[in-house]
Amino acid sequence: MATGTLTLKYDTHNTVAISIIEMIKKVGVFSIKEEPSPYDADFVREIQQSRKSTGKVIKTDDLWK
Repeated sequence: MATGTLTLKYDTHNTVAISIIEMIKKVGVFSIKEEPSPYDADFVREIQQSRKSTGKVIKTDDLWK
């Protein structure tokens, strides 16, 4: 039996892509090898929290005081 390898890259926020991947898993004909995200989860969480913050506004005249 010949085997092949197919790599799928998809947006993990795309609902259509997620449902297709789930369907492929349920069929059970394919062997799935999932790779972990290259991003550190703690770092991503910190970035997301900083985006939610309002920050502090400083006048340009007060920058060098």
